[in-house]
Amino acid sequence: MPVLLTVLGTANTPRPQGAKRIMQYKKAVTKSELTAKHAGAVYEDANPIADEEKALKAKNLWIHEWTAADVAPTRTASAWPAPRPRSRRSKASCSRQQGIRRVPATEAGVASLVQDLVKEHI
Repeated sequence: MPVLLTVLGTANTPRPQGAKRIMQYKKAVTKSELTAKHAGAVYEDANPIADEEKALKAKNLWIHEWTAADVAPTRTASAWPAPRPRSRRSKASCSRQQGIRRVPATEAGVASLVQDLVKEHI
């Protein structure tokens, strides 16, 4: 399938974490973490687990976890066209100047793109 990746120049700059927000959500859990926490539970223990889930949701400490089965495939009917170069230079020189790179849809093309992104620490 075709893919479009957009990477900004600030992609490698980490944002500072807010200590207040970290402390507020440090006890947030996902469904798989809650299930692992109660791994030895039997069928009769299902109500306390459900109650704990409800309590976490009420406190806004529930992290919704999606799997590939939860997400339906989508199709794009239309997309915005890329801006055209303003000068009369060749397309290749304008593309390089704007940072646009076309990668062939092959394993080697994707591998070279990933290697370049790693080299640039993105």
